[in-house]
Amino acid sequence: MKIVQVDPEIRGSESFGELRRAWPEIVFHDEISNANWGRLYEERPEFQFALVEGDRVLAEGNSVPVAGMPAGWRDALRDGFDQPDPDRLCAIAILIDPDAHG
Repeated sequence: MKIVQVDPEIRGSESFGELRRAWPEIVFHDEISNANWGRLYEERPEFQFALVEGDRVLAEGNSVPVAGMPAGWRDALRDGFDQPDPDRLCAIAILIDPDAHG
């Protein structure tokens, strides 16, 4: 098992796609999330991580650098791309493959 940066190869893997089963349906209908989620991988790839075992992605962690303390994850996701001097890292999400829960 190892932790790696999420890259296009990992994002294209079947097991990475299967992680989405862990999200509640409502998340797929959030305007801020839908507008900004892809930006995490495009503009802040160094802060997106996956736990892999062999060729299987078991979990993913997402974060974004921010300035100050955002009120919530939606604020961090909306504002975390255009801040010139971030001073902390805000965790946005951790997904664990439901089949990997112990």
